[in-house]
Amino acid sequence: MASDRAGYDAFLSYSHVADMRLASEVQRGLHRFAKRWYRPRALRVFRDQTSLGANPDLWRTIENALESSRFFILMASPQSARSVWVGREVEYWRANRERETFLIVLSEGEIRWDAAAGDFDWERTTALPRALTGWFAAEPLWVDLTWARDRPRLSIRNSSFRSELATLAAPLHGESKDRLDSEDDRQHRIATWLRWTAVGLVALLGLIAFVQGQAAITQRDQALSRALAARSEAIGDTDPDLSRLLSLAAAKISPTAEAATSMLVAGGRSGIARLDAGGQAVGAVAFSPDGTSFATAADTVVRLWDSRTRAPIGDLPVFSGTVRSVEFSPDGRTLAVAAHDSGGTLWDVATRRVVATELDGRPATATTNDHPAPAEAYAPDGRFLVVSIDKQRVRLLDPVTREQDGAVMTVADYGTAAEVSPSAVFSPDSRTLVTSGVDGTLRFWDTATQHRIGAPVKAYRADGASRVVPALAMSPTGETLVSAGADGSIRFWDVGTRQESGPAIPARTEVDRFGNAPPVAFSRDGGTLATGGQDGTVRLWDTRTRQAVGDPLAGHSRQVASLTFGPDGRTLISGAVDGTARLWDVSGQLRANRPMTGHVGPVYAAAFSPDGRTLATGGDYGWSPEQARNLFSCGQDGWRLCLAGANWLTTFSGVRGVPAGGVLNDVFSGEVRGGLALSPGTNPGTDWGSEGPSVRLWDDADKPVGSLSTGITRTVRSIAFSPDGTAVALAGVDVWRDGDKPIEQSGSVTLWDLRTGRQLDRLLAGAVAWSVAYSPDGRSLAVAAGDSEEVKPAVFLWDIATKTRTRTLLDGPPAVRVVFSPDGRTVAAGRDDGKVQLWDLTDPARDTTLTVAGNGPVGGMAFNATGDLLATGSDDGVIRLWDTTTRRQVGEAITGHTGPVYSVAFSPDGRLLATGSGDTSVRLWHIGSRRQISRPYFGHTRPVRAIAFSPNGAALASVGEDHSVRRWDLGYTSDITRTLCDTTRRSLTREEWQRHVPEVSYQEVCG
Repeated sequence: MASDRAGYDAFLSYSHVADMRLASEVQRGLHRFAKRWYRPRALRVFRDQTSLGANPDLWRTIENALESSRFFILMASPQSARSVWVGREVEYWRANRERETFLIVLSEGEIRWDAAAGDFDWERTTALPRALTGWFAAEPLWVDLTWARDRPRLSIRNSSFRSELATLAAPLHGESKDRLDSEDDRQHRIATWLRWTAVGLVALLGLIAFVQGQAAITQRDQALSRALAARSEAIGDTDPDLSRLLSLAAAKISPTAEAATSMLVAGGRSGIARLDAGGQAVGAVAFSPDGTSFATAADTVVRLWDSRTRAPIGDLPVFSGTVRSVEFSPDGRTLAVAAHDSGGTLWDVATRRVVATELDGRPATATTNDHPAPAEAYAPDGRFLVVSIDKQRVRLLDPVTREQDGAVMTVADYGTAAEVSPSAVFSPDSRTLVTSGVDGTLRFWDTATQHRIGAPVKAYRADGASRVVPALAMSPTGETLVSAGADGSIRFWDVGTRQESGPAIPARTEVDRFGNAPPVAFSRDGGTLATGGQDGTVRLWDTRTRQAVGDPLAGHSRQVASLTFGPDGRTLISGAVDGTARLWDVSGQLRANRPMTGHVGPVYAAAFSPDGRTLATGGDYGWSPEQARNLFSCGQDGWRLCLAGANWLTTFSGVRGVPAGGVLNDVFSGEVRGGLALSPGTNPGTDWGSEGPSVRLWDDADKPVGSLSTGITRTVRSIAFSPDGTAVALAGVDVWRDGDKPIEQSGSVTLWDLRTGRQLDRLLAGAVAWSVAYSPDGRSLAVAAGDSEEVKPAVFLWDIATKTRTRTLLDGPPAVRVVFSPDGRTVAAGRDDGKVQLWDLTDPARDTTLTVAGNGPVGGMAFNATGDLLATGSDDGVIRLWDTTTRRQVGEAITGHTGPVYSVAFSPDGRLLATGSGDTSVRLWHIGSRRQISRPYFGHTRPVRAIAFSPNGAALASVGEDHSVRRWDLGYTSDITRTLCDTTRRSLTREEWQRHVPEVSYQEVCG
């Protein structure tokens, strides 16, 4: 909640002619709504008729009020839309604040949104000033008070006015509308009660005042913490640095669940910092080779930055023309700058003094249009500097002597009337130069002879009136060239053959013919491509699949004009037409784009060793289900199984493991369904002599370190490490042939010695062994198995030493997941009928059945480290938490997945819950707030079947039906305060604290 202070919670902008009375009512209502009984007002709202004193400089006074206000409220009407003063106030706010803080109250006229254009329909909208054109990315919510315009007096007890006022006040207080409305009722009741009881309680006023004062301070701090947390999340994309600091301040003031969530949300964002580059459009960015500094070019300003502190080192002398490009020499000592007035210059980075000018050789009388800013690029080995002479020609220079090396190269068949130059990029070995011009062609050159290699490649449609020159990027291997042209598409080219390679990435938005081509940049390993968009986002792409990697990086408000990766391989810098440069940490996306591969089929199981040094993953081997599905009616989704080899196929229709009808369950060869012919042994490694493996082992650097050749165990559905880490238990399905008899199958649990890689024991378990778990003391196993004709579905305990079944816990509905509680006293099983069964091994009277979902298996289940919470995930896509003492659900169910939840896992400290789903996503949730703390991880392309936290909580492993294993870096969550402070590298200043947290004395959030 806000309180009295020097600043304002909101600035009220209105037309005196049209809205004087209504603006006064809104101000009075905001002052009184949800007002605590001990405060003169709930909020401070600036309105010129009540807040201005006599002052000769009226605009400066209003500007000061705008600067000290947290939100802007526009009383929208045709008169205010035409008001000069309202227009100036709106323009000021748009230039200096975020659109999330701009609120609209409609008092007269019309507001209409055009969804197709993504802006207001300005032909039908009469109540808004044109200064708002193009600011909102989506239709904003506004409060409609047109009905109240002629009411003589409005009260907050009027239900209609109260409802609209609550909608308007909610963001100002940082609370939900319902919660704020309830708080207003509560405060009204408190005030009424105090008035009627004051006469009889005079003697107790001192005590009451003290108690209420302490409660008020606590409530104030909690409300302020929640408001700051909400503010932090609202500006996370636009100002990530301030967002992190506000989340820290929220936790410092009061450790609410909302504050903890906002810290985790801020820590998981890719955006590191927003930098003011000193101009209106950042057209070029560059990192020094050692990564210690970087350069930005905004209009005529070239600014050098310290990478560690992210503080400016200094500016080069201001250029008189727009700077097109900046590039460091390979030794980092020189910076090449191309501007529209200079013809290309070289600068000493240490002294920031010019060392060479007019590199393009332009005559002194040349006009900028004839000789635009030259293209400049250093060869990786430092032997050449390519510089464009004009719109059609480039030459190579010796960077030291600045003498021309060899002949001039013609890179386009024609120029244009526009001020454009070619693009150029070297191969990593500096032996090949690739150029592009406005004629849409790519030309490959031998740098030793300056001869063209082959004919020009027509990459894009020629447009003589366009000023768009295709942007270029070379992969680190030199095998692939990427171009981005006027049509917005990203094309890939084989450098050796000079032919297009694979599908293009289609355009998301069409490029303006008079704008710039989308910038492109390869990651250091070449596996990821970054592109900038007209919509202000940066997107990452898998260069192999041409699919997007993660969500777009949002933050810029206008077109992205420049991009480059840092030498560390994880930092990306982007520059945009909004005048800012942004730093991004994309290590999470890059790691997600480097899955661990080696499995030949879907992967269903994952487990970390107790010491965290080894990850074991298990799934199918043999034919992949995609092959089998093409040949036969073979289901592999959900809880159906399809196992196939060179000459055989067997399926199960569901959890119970009943063989599906009409399948080929005998050895076969020759013509089969669909007219396809097979003969024995056509698929090497999938016949009866194959040993797998179904299980692969990985170290903490994602490198394969071993495997288990599981023989006839053709699929592994569950993996459990022994508490001492020396053995693993595998649950799955065996498929074998007994001579000429039909194919047989059975569920099995096998034990393996990881030190020798040898199998220790095997026990059969129905038709499908779905799940296995070690007891905490390592003496027994819990097994969940489906049924067969001979064996009923069961959950049972197996004594490892005596190799005997010691207790059958469930003899009825089959279960698909089984887990031990951390103390070993309780076993929980997720059944296929939407229920969870709990067995207390020491007190059978406490055995319980929980109804989790209406139908479908409960495939995800996990205890937290203390055992007092059980998390379940089911086929309905819902996650639920259960109190293991009361056996009751805790709080509301957690929703967000759009597919079945197959796996859940608590972080070791119990603060976080991870879930994996059939919607292909992995999600992270904060237990205290039940909030998702990160955008969904969409690295997998098919359902995610299992997830596992590393013992230290720094990593999360996920496996899926796309055959891949992925590791997600969660190290930032272990000490989130340190993570946020290390990223921001500063604390809130006193001025920032006074602006955002004036109610509380200044505190260092990063000491």
